[in-house]
This record gives sequence, C-alpha cells and structure tokens, in this order.
Amino acid sequence: MGGITIVKNLFVYGTLRKGFGLNIYLGSAKYLSEGTLNNHRMYIMPFGVPFITPEEKYDVHGELYELSDNFYEYIIERLDLIETGYTRTKKKIQTEYGEEEAEVYIISNMVDGRPLDSGDFTKLFKTK
Repeated sequence: MGGITIVKNLFVYGTLRKGFGLNIYLGSAKYLSEGTLNNHRMYIMPFGVPFITPEEKYDVHGELYELSDNFYEYIIERLDLIETGYTRTKKKIQTEYGEEEAEVYIISNMVDGRPLDSGDFTKLFKTK
C-alpha cells in the first residue's frame, strides 16, 4: 500500500514563470494553469526583478504549479535560497477552474521599485 502524497501549490509571477531563466528551479513541479492574485500590486526593482505587496484595487497575474510531497521540500529549499528578502505565504489564487490556495513569495520589506500596473511581468518583454 502506497503512502499518502500531499500536494502543495505554488504561485509564481516573475522570473520563475515559463520562458524565464529561474523557471528551472521548479524542477518537476507540474504546471496547472494561469492564475491571478487579487488585491496585490507588482513592482519592478531598478535591476528588473519583480516583487509584490498587498494593495487593494490591483491584481498580479502568474502561473500556478503543483509540488508533490516527494519534491516539495527540495524545491522550496532551493527557492527560499534565491528568494531572499521575500516571505513565502499562503494566498487564494483565482484560476479558470476556481479558487486555489497556493504559496507565494511576497517582499518582506518595501524596496525601491516602479509599479507595473498591468500586474503581468511577461508584458515587459512583449513587442508590438
């Protein structure tokens, strides 16, 4: 009889998204869907790294991944090392399938950054 597999979700909104360099840190995580974190605002640090803070009237767009119990600790330990200055917390994410709970990295202390009101990091790199 197999053991119980616990699944935890992770919401990513910046350089951990598909097509960006740090996505490799997600390893075997399973992509679930696009998602939106309501009442949070995205900012971009002067050197191009995004961060988010709780702020009404704004939304952050990203991707929802599933981390199985087998790889959860391994992946999260790696992410916690590169996400210094951020706090990992649970939030409700809106998806096309309904609301899902997921962990998300939020900046621990406000730093200099310009707001990205679209809330979509990928739009910084799209050309017309």
